[in-house]
Amino acid sequence: METFGDAGAHSVSVEGFSVGGWQTALTLKPWAMSLDAGLAFRNHARAQTLLVSHAHFDHIGALGTMLTMRVMSQMRQPLCIVVPEPIAAAFHQLLGALSALIDLPLPVEVLTISAGQRLTLPGLRWVRAYPLTHRVPCFGYVVGREVRKLKPELKGCVREELSALRGAGHEVTLPEDVVDFAYATDTTFAGLSQHHAFGGAPLLICECTFWDKRVSPSQADVAGHVHIETLKPWLSAFTGDAVLLIHPSQRHAPHWLRARCAELAAELGRDVRVLVPSTAQWRF
Repeated sequence: METFGDAGAHSVSVEGFSVGGWQTALTLKPWAMSLDAGLAFRNHARAQTLLVSHAHFDHIGALGTMLTMRVMSQMRQPLCIVVPEPIAAAFHQLLGALSALIDLPLPVEVLTISAGQRLTLPGLRWVRAYPLTHRVPCFGYVVGREVRKLKPELKGCVREELSALRGAGHEVTLPEDVVDFAYATDTTFAGLSQHHAFGGAPLLICECTFWDKRVSPSQADVAGHVHIETLKPWLSAFTGDAVLLIHPSQRHAPHWLRARCAELAAELGRDVRVLVPSTAQWRF
């Protein structure tokens, strides 16, 4: 688990597991929001919302387990699942097959999202989808909320003046969007860098699969993934608060990745971390 104290003016904890080609499933507290379902665990299954990036099994293979855990826990509130439009029809077929196999209705509400579209989520949040570049259709997401802020022309007014304006029927605030985090997984660097929204998110959860010379940046690009050497210059211009790198190849040991990431963070002078277990080697 990684905790970020300043991201979006909240203390945000990211819990989960992500290894390229094996399993990716994350949960963000306190927002009760999960990202992909390649693995199911207790807190992951308790989410209000699940954002699905794409249909590779290391990202959705534990969906049936996650939903069964909700059924067994007698969770009555349907899980809101946000699904990219290009895979929506097949995803509904998958849910139908899972329901038929266990002979139980699955408590879900599926929201189909198109590239560039913004949807309202449970908990008064919104999500906007951004197409990434991968071997199958894949979306990244920016999640935020709408807040009310005092109109610029009313700054400096005392409380009594504002109360009088409200009493006379005048609106004294304006709606403003605040971004909480962004999620970009399984993409080439070009797919990531084309969207400016990722570069300024308070917390960016971002794929970085390859970390050494055994796979070159060009080979990573062909595989539809990101190499640290390509990502590093872009991170130096990142304007958000923190970056959590996920989806590393299992060829890189967790302790080596932690050390390498610490060097990178010191070099860039910013909060950059990698999500790996506290063990010396991967344990599946």
